[in-house]
Amino acid sequence: MTDPGRSPEVTRVEAAFGQVLGDRTRSFADTRAALDELLRTEHADPAVEVRQVRVAGVTGRLVSAPGTTADAGIFVWFHGGGYMLGSSAGYHAATSALSAATGLPVLAPDYRLAPEAPFPAAIEDAEAVLAAVVAEHGASRTVVGGDSAGAGLALAASMGLRDAQLGLTAGIVLVSPLLDLTASGESIVANADSDPIISGRSVRMIASVYLAGADATDVRASPLLGDVRGLPPVLTLVGENEALLDDGVRLHADAGRLHARSRLSVHSDAFHAWTLFPASLPSARAALAEVGAFVSDLPGHRPDRDHAGSA
Repeated sequence: MTDPGRSPEVTRVEAAFGQVLGDRTRSFADTRAALDELLRTEHADPAVEVRQVRVAGVTGRLVSAPGTTADAGIFVWFHGGGYMLGSSAGYHAATSALSAATGLPVLAPDYRLAPEAPFPAAIEDAEAVLAAVVAEHGASRTVVGGDSAGAGLALAASMGLRDAQLGLTAGIVLVSPLLDLTASGESIVANADSDPIISGRSVRMIASVYLAGADATDVRASPLLGDVRGLPPVLTLVGENEALLDDGVRLHADAGRLHARSRLSVHSDAFHAWTLFPASLPSARAALAEVGAFVSDLPGHRPDRDHAGSA
């Protein structure tokens, strides 16, 4: 169903994104390639510096927008893709814009993907990378985040580090978070006709392939079912028409009940993981500016204000 209040750009990009993710005729390899190809159509600043890195045995890319410095801290960003798709290379435009908006270098790990490496491979990689970054840079100078399944990894890894007493990051940023592989949110049904990208069926498919028989209520896979107490400040951004809207809403409500620090930002001119398209969508740039403002206000993270809010 078309929302008359949406911009034509959002409608067009959402349709292209949904077409790639909704094509069930492709193999995993072909879908991964198609997603990366779509994301590479987004323009990125050619002056952005990219380094291939290896952290805790996990390869990835360190992306630094002009003017960012290592002493400002670091932002660890886990890509989305339902634990089966996505790559640091495909996310180049998104991580470049994130670096520009926050004034921080962005580390994008290429964690292991299902079905080749099912649960708990992805969360093991995420926890190892985050622990290594915190040990090197300091917890107060590290921010972590992700979109969709990557947001689930960011939250679950943060919980894992907290429980292991390995330190807390300065803050957590979640975009269109996939936090509940039991697909129990009301918006899965309520927004079924308004979200061409994620559905109850696709969440159940993700759970089947990624979990490979493991329990969907395991908090490492469904961190919404875990305990948010003691976590650093969380910013959650989600589109109001998303099937996963309630994953973000319920997280924020749980945080409020437990007096945890949480901010929920619901966007109207948006779709699932819309921040992947900063060159095409003003609404994506606005969301990244919001992330930049959040990061600049975190204790221990005061990057150059000239970068915060730009993309």
